[in-house]
Amino acid sequence: MQHPVMLAEYVKTYREERLRLARRAVQDRSRIERRIDEVTHEIERVVDAIAKGLGDVELLGPRSKALNQERKQLESQLANTQEPPNVVALHPQALKRYEMIERLQAALARGVNAGDRTRAPSSGSWSRR
Repeated sequence: MQHPVMLAEYVKTYREERLRLARRAVQDRSRIERRIDEVTHEIERVVDAIAKGLGDVELLGPRSKALNQERKQLESQLANTQEPPNVVALHPQALKRYEMIERLQAALARGVNAGDRTRAPSSGSWSRR
């Protein structure tokens, strides 16, 4: 971990961008879903009017077909719209721990460079897991 400040800035920028994309995906899906609901209700009203004999079939029939076509297009759009992405957040303490490790590494390196081998771990004391 050479540059924890740069990593922190990267993580912050990455998270903000992912959140922005997630918000946009949710807005797009919501807009399409809302319009599908509106069109579906309008189709139901047109069909009810035809069934009750309240409207001219010659006018309402084409309107019903146009609404149904719009609904199909919206459903296709919805199927092609991305699901909102999962935004993975890095725990706030994680970067602080990386900074602690960097300080520990620097302190150990200073000790070794100064000839203080008692503060530096021996090569055999590191175990691989």
